[in-house]
Amino acid sequence: MTGYRRTLEQLKEVMRRINAGEVNPVSLIYWRMHRELNLDMIMKAGGELVLDVGCGACDYMIPLESAGKRCVGIDPIYETSIAECKKKGRELQLIQGIGEYLPFRDEVFDLVLLLSTLQHVKDQEAVLSEARRVLKKGGALAVSVPLNRNALSFRRKKPKGYTMTFSLSDFRRLLVKSGFRISKERCFGFFPLGMSRLLLLPYAMLGDKAVERLIGLLDALTYRLRVASASVVAVCRRGE
Repeated sequence: MTGYRRTLEQLKEVMRRINAGEVNPVSLIYWRMHRELNLDMIMKAGGELVLDVGCGACDYMIPLESAGKRCVGIDPIYETSIAECKKKGRELQLIQGIGEYLPFRDEVFDLVLLLSTLQHVKDQEAVLSEARRVLKKGGALAVSVPLNRNALSFRRKKPKGYTMTFSLSDFRRLLVKSGFRISKERCFGFFPLGMSRLLLLPYAMLGDKAVERLIGLLDALTYRLRVASASVVAVCRRGE
């Protein structure tokens, strides 16, 4: 099994565990808050025709379509995206494929999403080059990655399903090198290794909302300490 095929199999296993309720509930709360932050920035980026590269469970496509945007999703694990849409009672335009080879002509989309995608792909630069190619002039790219190499990360190995880990400086350099200009950036989350386990007790005692407030408080306290953040989302404009 090739390295990238192994990555895809690991991603399928992660999705299976999430659907089976086998993931730490604190992590699920964090992911939900992160999605809400991403969605807020996406809505402000503008544009009508949206391409979601690595659309996964279509968590962004569904609210964007509800807001009146037209969306196309592409993902190598196509069957998972289809199953998630059926479960949610939605019919969306989905295509099986990878970000390195987007089956669209040049300058089609107003907005391209690469949300929690780059850490899973085989060739990050090729994916960003393709995203730039299919974007209209003046179009926007919304991109997010986890910051697994921040100041408080002690992980020595890539997490399962990852082909690459990022620091904030890595992320910025990659975007600029790929011909994008960062117009807005937001780091999120104080979530060092073991935090999800530490918050299990307050979760068990106080429930979702209390843990959500704790995560929000930690994020607010470390908002300007970007080297300690757990993830970053940026809206970029295509350079000429």
